[in-house]
Amino acid sequence: MKITNISFYIITIVTVLFSCKPNGETQEAVCVNLDNAEAIDDYKDIIAKQEIIELSNVDGAYMAGYRRLFVSDSVYLFTTKSRILYLFDSDGNFISNSSKRIGNGNKEYPILLGATYNKYSGNVEVLTPFGIMFYDRKFNYVGRSKYSDKEAKLQMFNYVYDLSSHEHILLSPLAMNDKESYIYIYDSKENKIVHKAKYEKDCPFITMQVQCVSDGNFIAFPCMNYSFYDIDLNNYELKKCVSFDLGDKMLKESDYSHFSDEHQLKDFLSNNCKKTLALRTFKSGNRIVSLVRSGSTMADAKTYIVDLDNAKERYLKYQYEKINIPVFEAFNNGILYACVTESYLEQYVDTDLLDEKSKEILARRSEEANYYIIKYYLK
Repeated sequence: MKITNISFYIITIVTVLFSCKPNGETQEAVCVNLDNAEAIDDYKDIIAKQEIIELSNVDGAYMAGYRRLFVSDSVYLFTTKSRILYLFDSDGNFISNSSKRIGNGNKEYPILLGATYNKYSGNVEVLTPFGIMFYDRKFNYVGRSKYSDKEAKLQMFNYVYDLSSHEHILLSPLAMNDKESYIYIYDSKENKIVHKAKYEKDCPFITMQVQCVSDGNFIAFPCMNYSFYDIDLNNYELKKCVSFDLGDKMLKESDYSHFSDEHQLKDFLSNNCKKTLALRTFKSGNRIVSLVRSGSTMADAKTYIVDLDNAKERYLKYQYEKINIPVFEAFNNGILYACVTESYLEQYVDTDLLDEKSKEILARRSEEANYYIIKYYLK
């Protein structure tokens, strides 16, 4: 089974508090200093339990690899390099794939830029250069929304997050030399953009932030970020709510502006950069989980935890005697989600934290298996 290469990184878990003044004026963003942390000797102080979900491997379900994973309470939706989408229910049962929907027909998509599962409509949504295609859970064609705005037609939106059955947040890939980047609200009933807002980007050359919206209105834009935003669902205004303070460890444009070759720049940022990089960030309730890289070896990986209830800052090491800490794909309702192959499953779970069903799945794991979802329930 194909395994995606991932740079070494740190996982940071930060608990923060957001509030507004009585008159509606937003307070300054909460600044979180990641340097003041104590080591956690026992990861069980943070992880209450683990659960393994075995993805079905029936005909049509097997994936040789995947590019993106969307997690909701009811489904797992995988996007693959072959443009095929795979949909599983929350227990890992295979629902369907989109292999018969790829093409140039009226009910097909020739190009897949992004996809999601709309919990309000129960439909799978596929982003194309021309609009959004809608399919039911079995990938039967439901309809489409064709872009009518000139600006929407000029964008190549590759990320969609649903605010309702017909209101969607759309983001496009970042232009490396463009200083201005925008978030769009699109109405698929009206077939047009209804709101547009500019946002700041810290480093557009690093793009591990593939799931940009979490917890309903928390946004981490599709690049390396030290600052994060809430979106007001009434007027769609952006409000900076959290920022990370890493002192002189933060990446600045002056650290890489001398590179004239883009390939050399990306190689530097991936392999030789000594600065601390916040790569992937989620929010659930009053906690934020952020994937942060601070070196090129696994010894540099840590999981920082800041809890404002007791104002105590701590961190998990990457490696413990029994388990390692993986890359997380989502953070929903206090549960962290990771997706691994059979060859990596054992190193990410502790049998003491597993229920009996998960222990059985671990015991019968096979090289012929599909992917496994690991759920980490935080205390």
